[in-house]
Amino acid sequence: MANAVTDDIHGIRVMQSAMTAHMEHAVVQEHGCAALHISAQNNRADITATGGITVVLVAMKTHVGHAGVQEHSSGALGNLACIVENATAIRVAGGIGVVMTGMKAHVRHAGVGQTGFAALANIGNNQDDKTAILADGAICMVLSTMTSHSTDPGVQ
Repeated sequence: MANAVTDDIHGIRVMQSAMTAHMEHAVVQEHGCAALHISAQNNRADITATGGITVVLVAMKTHVGHAGVQEHSSGALGNLACIVENATAIRVAGGIGVVMTGMKAHVRHAGVGQTGFAALANIGNNQDDKTAILADGAICMVLSTMTSHSTDPGVQ
């Protein structure tokens, strides 16, 4: 269902507009980011062109303590970062630190760890982005999360 809403640029704009209008509501952000997470598998350019990276990062910063927002936001960023230009845009906007802050806040939540790892891996597809990830202390974060979820194959 979420994908049906965000299958075209009009649906993406409506979703992002609702998220912007209701930024203080964690559930709206969680569901919006979940829809963008799914839609970003096929609609990366449309989401980016309509300001989706900023909308997702603001949701993450506003709702650091909400695991669902962090999980789906990281998932959306990870899918968007499959395009190198998007990965660089995410890094320039401070997205590496935002993803890592969410992971630190929810170190015991496997879903946040899994989508956070995927986001960092996809953001790090070029050397500048890899260097920025390492400079932000990702190795310690990765080891800590893997230790906390030693039996979860999605995190390992």
